[in-house]
Amino acid sequence: MKTTVAVREFECPLAPRIASEAARCLLSDLLTQEGLSVPPALPIRRDANGRPFLPASPDLPAIDFNISHAGRYVAVALCIAERTEEIPRVGIDLECARPRLRPERLAHRFFHPAEIRHLENCAFSEAEFLALWTKKEAFLKLTGAGLAGNLQEVNTLDPLGLSPAVSFTAYQIEDDPSAHLTLCLPTCVPPPAALRFSKSR
Repeated sequence: MKTTVAVREFECPLAPRIASEAARCLLSDLLTQEGLSVPPALPIRRDANGRPFLPASPDLPAIDFNISHAGRYVAVALCIAERTEEIPRVGIDLECARPRLRPERLAHRFFHPAEIRHLENCAFSEAEFLALWTKKEAFLKLTGAGLAGNLQEVNTLDPLGLSPAVSFTAYQIEDDPSAHLTLCLPTCVPPPAALRFSKSR
């Protein structure tokens, strides 16, 4: 089993549709780098909750992936397993600091009481808020609930108490402290030691 996290940087912020296509290209590149035969247009589908997946194919091993984009970045988390292994789900979220974020207001609306207390102790630091927000979104993307899930019930400060129990790994994007990237994995899956970073050509 192999898990990869990759980020690609572009020269300027991307519109959502362009970012989605850029993330699809990054996923295709990662699969090709693994020596897999990839069709020109990846047949990505979405389940009832909107979670993307690749249909089973005799040309591909068991695969789970998740994508995220913000600002001038796109990110992909990819897990590849042998067909004899059960493929674990992955979740990833990428956020960039932005003006007028209002962490205190958003936290009281969407966060678990324990998370709010934590942010109060940090004076509602924007960096700490985004660290928790990316954990929350990555977990809900792993489960497939997405933002339709009850965010206030998800306490990311207790990852082993979540269902399923998970681990969170934060990655630093080169020279950009305003970008926050978090990978969520089941506790049985070790995270990659580092992310793959590239710039668009």
